[in-house]
Amino acid sequence: MKGRAGMVLLASVLACGMASASEWVSIGKTADGKVELSADVSSIKISGDQRWAWIKAVPARHTEKGAGASASKWVESRVNRFRFDCADETSIQEAENIYYTDGSNSATPSFALDSMSTPVAPDTVLRAMMEFTCSWKPPVQVGDSPAQIGNSNSSGADNITPAHGVITLRMPKCGEDFYPSQARRLKQRGSAIVRVCIGVNNAIDRPVEVVSSSGFPLLDEAATKCVSAGHYAAGAVNGVPAATCKEFRVTY
Repeated sequence: MKGRAGMVLLASVLACGMASASEWVSIGKTADGKVELSADVSSIKISGDQRWAWIKAVPARHTEKGAGASASKWVESRVNRFRFDCADETSIQEAENIYYTDGSNSATPSFALDSMSTPVAPDTVLRAMMEFTCSWKPPVQVGDSPAQIGNSNSSGADNITPAHGVITLRMPKCGEDFYPSQARRLKQRGSAIVRVCIGVNNAIDRPVEVVSSSGFPLLDEAATKCVSAGHYAAGAVNGVPAATCKEFRVTY
């Protein structure tokens, strides 16, 4: 019964309305691995316990067709606008569009959508969407942490590459938490430039590397450890998450 309910819910969730995609972050895949889900974090709006977000679902190529007059078309993506009540754990679908591989699209009029809020069941695709949206914490600046907007005292790591690539969600306090005690005793000071690369799964996909040494191995190692401990989201190319890299200058 749970499996059937999940399938019905997924069919409902996949009907979507197109947003102005700018910062798509992966939520994950459905249990069968056939549909990739992502949220446009730049579209997330917050008012008390209410949150609004555009959610995109991309089925594996040529695995899903439309309905009605579009029954012969392959679905490329579906984008929904949802309103979630994070306290009551309910949702309302406010818009939906379906985009096809032939370049056409179809939309469901807003009056045809159910305007009543419904409880979000556990262990469902919609639950994953709600939990992601409700747990999202907007960066200080769109896509940037305090370190990226010149406040070096916040983390001791300054972003030195454009912020439209990797999105920094949280950066540790490099100058405080990662300053090696031995380097402190030796009064070693310097700046290292390190590069971090983030895959489409929002995880670091290769070892953080030193691009420019501080002159002290202890400080270089500490800089890579600090940047490795940061939390990031993948950059996007044409609205689609893509593997991207960013460089930071870490100063001790």
